[in-house]
Amino acid sequence: MKKCLVLIATIIGSLFLCPTAQAGKIKLVPSSKSFGKADVTTSALVIVNGATQVVSFGLSLDGKQWQNFNLKAGEVREARGDNDQIKKLLIRIWTAPAAEPKKYTLEVGKRYKIYWNNDKKLWDVGLLTEK
Repeated sequence: MKKCLVLIATIIGSLFLCPTAQAGKIKLVPSSKSFGKADVTTSALVIVNGATQVVSFGLSLDGKQWQNFNLKAGEVREARGDNDQIKKLLIRIWTAPAAEPKKYTLEVGKRYKIYWNNDKKLWDVGLLTEK
């Protein structure tokens, strides 16, 4: 009985006495922008999979809590925060499961492409510009 009370007190203490800050959730929504080429709102950014296969990556608002996502070949998505307002977004992408991921800071209002960098032999992220 004593162990149960200690556990309950610990849980209650965690819930009420020591709240932790949440970074918020990120959502990837279908982009109405044709291949991300139109203007991007100042509360989102566009991610394009420029590869010929599915790519997996992580996104974070704070660099501590990461959410994993997949994009199909050629898929275009807008990344938004749970309240549709983000200041910056961090992305990490792996070339091999045991390798350290490449990490980048992405700016809202911009378009980015995930692609295979043949020179470096790794998955990379680049800024898309209009031609």
